[in-house]
Formats: sequence, C-alpha cells, structure tokens
Amino acid sequence: MRQEKGERGQNVQLTIEGAETTMDRGVLSRLHEPLLHMVRNAFAHGIEEPAARRAAGKPEDANLLLAAKLVSGRVKIAVVDDGRGLDLAAIARKAKSMGVETDGMSEEELRRLIFMPSFSTAKAVSNLAGRGVGLDVVAEAIHSLGGSVDVESAPGAGTAFLLNMPVTISQLKGLVVSVDRELYIVPLGFVLESVAVNPATIHEVGHAPVMTWRGEVVPVVDTGVLVGTRAERNPGRAYCVILSSGNRRRGLLVDRLMRRQEVVIKGLDESLGPSRVVFGLSILGDGRVAPILDCAQILGQTVNAPRPARKGNDVGGHEQTRS
Repeated sequence: MRQEKGERGQNVQLTIEGAETTMDRGVLSRLHEPLLHMVRNAFAHGIEEPAARRAAGKPEDANLLLAAKLVSGRVKIAVVDDGRGLDLAAIARKAKSMGVETDGMSEEELRRLIFMPSFSTAKAVSNLAGRGVGLDVVAEAIHSLGGSVDVESAPGAGTAFLLNMPVTISQLKGLVVSVDRELYIVPLGFVLESVAVNPATIHEVGHAPVMTWRGEVVPVVDTGVLVGTRAERNPGRAYCVILSSGNRRRGLLVDRLMRRQEVVIKGLDESLGPSRVVFGLSILGDGRVAPILDCAQILGQTVNAPRPARKGNDVGGHEQTRS
C-alpha cells in the first residue's frame, strides 16, 4: 500500500494486488498507458477533496485499488476507487450536447457513453482532465489487444473499470512497409488508410509537419526519424499510412507499401531495453526480421492538430491508395 497525493489535495491509499500475475511483455508494454490514464481519471473525476469526503461521511483518505488475477486463461484487471461515482445526469447532458439522444437509455448504456470520442465532463483544464484525450483512446488500445473494458459505478460509493485481457498476443494482421530499406509492420487495427504523397503534400505548422487528409489536418512523422534510422525527415517518402485511435490521428511517412499479412509476434529481448515505438518483432517468410510498430504509443506522443470541417471526399489533392 502506498500513500499518494492528488492534484486537488486528495490523500489516496494506493493498493496493488496481483503484481505477480504473469502476462506477455508485448501486452504489458501496451497496457501501461491505458492503466495510467484510468488511474489519472480516478484522481481527476472520481476521488473527492478531503472536505467533500468529510461532508459525505467518508474518511479523508480515499482508496484506489489496482488488482490483477488470472481467470480461465485470461487476466482480469480492476481499477477501483471509492470516490463520488459517475454523475449519470452530467453524462447525459454532455452526450445530448454532442447530439446523442439519451432518453430511455439504461444506466449501463449511460455509463458506457464515457468511452465516446472526445467525451469529457471536466469543466476546466488541469494536468489530469479537460485536455480532449478521453477514455475512447483507452478503449481503443484495449480492444486492439483483443481485450474488453467495462465500467461499474454507484453514486457516492465509487467507480470500477474492469478489463478482460489475453495473457499473450501471438498473432496479428499487419501492413508491411519499407523504410530506408528496412521492413516494419504496422498493426492493421490502427490503419485507416494509406495515401500517396509528394513533397508539396507536407506543410510545416509550428515547426511540425502536417498534411491534409479528407478535410482534416493530420500531424505526420517520418518513420525513419521515429525508429532512429534518420536524423530528419526525408522529403522523398512516397506514402503516408494514416493511423487512428479514438479521436487521434497521425500519419507515418514510409517509402513503400509492401503487403498485408498475418504475423507471429515475438517479444523483445529485455537486453534491448525499453522502446517507445516498437513492442515486438516478427520473422517474415523470407527470414527477415521486422519490428512491429507500437501504434498506441506513437499516437500517444501526438498533439492533436485542429480539424477543419470535412469537404466531401477531398484528400488534399494527392493520389489516394487504399491500404
């Protein structure tokens, strides 16, 4: 048990159970950000300030539980707080302001609205809330791993996020791309589309490269720079792979689109150290080893660019190639 301090002065007893639960390294590395986001969400939205807890007849010290256990070959993970619980009325009001009809919805349906893209009931921006990075990103990352996430809550008693995860990911469908004569695998679960580009397609906004895709301004990154084979962007990249998770978009600039195929995932050797852009390797049919890009992490490094309204099927004037 550890004592933690919240941004709003909350005193929180953090309890971790099941730390010995074994999971594949590839799953664990990609679960880190979703779990961290759910813990931050508990501090930002669920756990009250000490005065509010006293007024509600609760101990000043809140409790936050992070627990994991193996059940029937799957790992059940729970992030549970004893805070104020979900405000279903506020959720319904926010959903209606976004054009969602909530009349007649059950409590369970209302609770699941918090996983909608760009959904937040925060009234002000803080280090933990109101920044437009919502639980939709968490849900997308978990679903991409073959898992599921649910939420339970009771007014005044707290909220529980419940994850059901595989122990390992052995295979995935990927898009094989070529960058600087090396092959990389982009998990297809994150790929929206692949488009042909040329130097005139890419523009600089605040010293960051962006492109227009279907009426949206999307930040892009040279994959060679991302993986460390280049120091700066190569203007000769021929294609851009548009990645998406929740309300986030990012484009990966690559040299060639090779093929789609199902690949077997091999974990990274611990001696290689941690990587923020690769979560595994795969041996292709010709014997070449191809790193598998960690798209959840890559998207998490992105600051969303502004999005103009869509203009029909405009793709910024460049040739379109479906992946």
